[in-house]
Amino acid sequence: MTPKGNGKNSPCAHRKLQKMALTSLQQSIVV
Repeated sequence: MTPKGNGKNSPCAHRKLQKMALTSLQQSIVV
């Protein structure tokens, strides 16, 4: 998580975070 280029990578970071949350959720369901 780098504060550098926060404005430009805002949407990208958000998408990455969403994907991480989704994967963790899936793992939780699987387990």
